[in-house]
Amino acid sequence: MQPQDIHLKFAQCLIKKDLKAASELYTEDAVFIGEHETATGRPAIMKALEQFLDVAKNMQPKHKTVHTQGDTALIQLDWHIKDSDEHYQAVEVLKRNTEGQWQYAIDKPFAIKT
Repeated sequence: MQPQDIHLKFAQCLIKKDLKAASELYTEDAVFIGEHETATGRPAIMKALEQFLDVAKNMQPKHKTVHTQGDTALIQLDWHIKDSDEHYQAVEVLKRNTEGQWQYAIDKPFAIKT
């Protein structure tokens, strides 16, 4: 699995409205930096992800850059909501866990609104 493969898993979880599975894509102590607040840890992140449920099937990611160093990855991602004028750039830091799966450690989906 490549770090950027997490986006397909994330989208699948949200389309199924499975917030628990989506939150498991984050490390236990991950930080989600939203537009108006920051959530730390899976329970808080699960609540923060609720805002994406209605638009999940219309979210379209496009990888801009992916850099890896050992078990850490930095991703800059362009994404938008189909049929809208909403375009964003996200910044994400991922860590590879002991099972070899990538998980979000820091997720800032609204880093830049373009």
